[in-house]
Amino acid sequence: MEKPQFDSRAGLGSTRPAAKQSSSKFPINWGQYLITRQLGSGASGVVFQGVHQGLQREVAIKVLSPRGGDLEKQKKHFMEEARCMAQLEHPNLVPIYDVGEIGGKLYLAMKLMHGDLRQYILDSGRFDTQTALNVLYHLAGGLHELHEQGIIHRDLSPANLFYEESNIRIGDFGFISDPTSDEGVKRGSVGTPAYMSPETIKGDYVDTRTDIYSLGACMFFALTERRPFEGSNPRIQLRKVVNNPVPNVNDYNPAIHPELSDLIFRMMSKRPEDRPQTAMEVCRDCQLIYSAYFENQQEEKQNNSPGMGTSTGSKVGLSSLKLLQRVFSGGSSVSTGSNNSPEASKSSVLDREDSNSHAVHPETGEPAPAGKKWRAFHYRGVVSYRLSEDTSHS
Repeated sequence: MEKPQFDSRAGLGSTRPAAKQSSSKFPINWGQYLITRQLGSGASGVVFQGVHQGLQREVAIKVLSPRGGDLEKQKKHFMEEARCMAQLEHPNLVPIYDVGEIGGKLYLAMKLMHGDLRQYILDSGRFDTQTALNVLYHLAGGLHELHEQGIIHRDLSPANLFYEESNIRIGDFGFISDPTSDEGVKRGSVGTPAYMSPETIKGDYVDTRTDIYSLGACMFFALTERRPFEGSNPRIQLRKVVNNPVPNVNDYNPAIHPELSDLIFRMMSKRPEDRPQTAMEVCRDCQLIYSAYFENQQEEKQNNSPGMGTSTGSKVGLSSLKLLQRVFSGGSSVSTGSNNSPEASKSSVLDREDSNSHAVHPETGEPAPAGKKWRAFHYRGVVSYRLSEDTSHS
């Protein structure tokens, strides 16, 4: 078998001798893959579109760039972690099909995704409360699965959140690291400047809460159509992330439910200990906020007042809202017909709402105020309680 040679034009090794390569940059034969074009590049490596020639399956191939230091140790850690990730089957994570090394270069072959959140927002406009809660709930669920496997993403940004017909997924892995390893949690500043956590920028110890920050920053962009910290160059952005106060979503989009704005604010706290401590906690907060949002909609409907749907200043109209609900429902399509009610939409966000209500909080013993009852909400075995209207006498 011919030894792959480095092709400086594409950052790949080619299994064909350099003298026989076409004058055209692509396509390039690279191991079992035919590389058809370059999709993007960054500090962590280069992403290509290609085809697995044996399976005839289109893939996205991320060829990783070395970071310096002990390369053999990096390689071993990467291969172990990537194989672990390849075993994950979660609807909100981009599937990994293959991992390996060709011509001395490490790579990940993933499901090819054709659209990202950044471009979607720029094309279609910012999210409203209901859509944002739906998207955040499912992304936090995917992040929880990643963290449960001992993996930190470290480069969440709108460009790394991919949508397809009925789902949204976290992808573009490459800065992934093991949160239990002392060697893997302090590697300097890596990531996308506007969405990096302060501790990452400063080169401090990072854990799963760095992803909580970045996910909050992504949602800030989705709700406001602007990055949390603007700057004419990355250096200015990084300085603002560390030193400037955290912006508030409601200052740029007053139509967003204040509790959702507060959740994003807390996710972007400068100190990791001030953020939600786990992705599961973010999921739980989404449940509680959605419950309050749903009750507000019901009250406004009874008072013949406009609901909290799409904001007046948003470019996303009613038809686009229905499309977004269908696109980002995590595999559970929301009907756009007569059944597109708050109750139907609610089922796409909450796994299950307990039909039983309680006069006394089952865990704390706190009595419910007059006209209210405690109601349980369930998510993957986690139960949280919230006050709701007592309808038993209506």
